[in-house]
Amino acid sequence: MADKVVSGTLNPDWTGTYTEGATVNGYPSWSDGAGHHIYYFSGFYVIFTSLGAPPGPPFAAYWQQSSPGTDPDGTYNPSAGATGTATVADDGPPPPPPDPEFLVIQAGGLFLPIQVG
Repeated sequence: MADKVVSGTLNPDWTGTYTEGATVNGYPSWSDGAGHHIYYFSGFYVIFTSLGAPPGPPFAAYWQQSSPGTDPDGTYNPSAGATGTATVADDGPPPPPPDPEFLVIQAGGLFLPIQVG
């Protein structure tokens, strides 16, 4: 999987690039090297300081996905004193376009691929 980028005007500021790490609760996790993690917990991905622990009080601020799911990309709402909406997305350029499509024509017993587009 690709690295993840956390963006937004966040307090505390946990923006930056997160590198894929351990599997946590059966799903991939990412860490920024400064003690912040993106990981799956109880139906949502969260951004928190204690990898694998339940986020929230009495712990520090954190962000939780706006909608439950197993895809970490998307928006995250602040909780427990955090402020700002976080966005998580893949790092790097978008994937290349698909290969050109081919039209296959049958000529007798042969199938001839013809590139279109």
